[in-house]
Amino acid sequence: YKDYFTLNANTRYDGSNKFGSRSNEKLLPVWSVSGLVDLKTVSGLQLSWLESFSVKGSYGEQGNMLDGQTPDLLLKLGTLDTYYGENVSYVSSLPNPELKWEKTSDLNMGTEASLFDNRLTFSVDFWWRHTTDAITGINVSTINGVKTFHMNSGTLNNHGFSFQLSGYPIKNKDWQLYLSTTYSWSTNKVTTSTSDTYTIDDYRNGTAVVNGKSIGTFWSYQFL
Repeated sequence: YKDYFTLNANTRYDGSNKFGSRSNEKLLPVWSVSGLVDLKTVSGLQLSWLESFSVKGSYGEQGNMLDGQTPDLLLKLGTLDTYYGENVSYVSSLPNPELKWEKTSDLNMGTEASLFDNRLTFSVDFWWRHTTDAITGINVSTINGVKTFHMNSGTLNNHGFSFQLSGYPIKNKDWQLYLSTTYSWSTNKVTTSTSDTYTIDDYRNGTAVVNGKSIGTFWSYQFL
């Protein structure tokens, strides 16, 4: 609107028959809103060295599915058994009717500016991500026919920021030198209520999901 701000909104419904036998778990609304405000234009700043200065933000919710999952038992027709004269069937996928969508909400906020006739630009972004009903593989007894079974068993929180600085220290009609640098940082924390048991190797290679720790945390022996 008059170069003051920009606003975007998107929405859709995602559907999958890989989740749950109950119909209300097969559809998931996905939506997002985002906006940008040009503070220089809105405030009427008349600074010759400032080309643009804006703040931006977005929020959205989406879902995630896992391939190879089904609410029903799937059998596949195998090869012909020469002894019985019949084809042999085998289990392709075990049923997982309680599996639900993994839901994620994202919040992003940041600012960006351009200075000195666009010779220097920078941007700073902060983001937060909250995931509920996280799908994780749980170790189960092999009497079930598999070693791991996927369940909605946790909450995952991520946050971080990134900074980008770029510019032209030399810029003339003959040649120009462009430099750019980026720094980013992020961390996560998982909250799970499962009582899964892990081996020593699971802790050492970072595959153990530990309540209150980051995904991928690996452990080692204490050296004296």
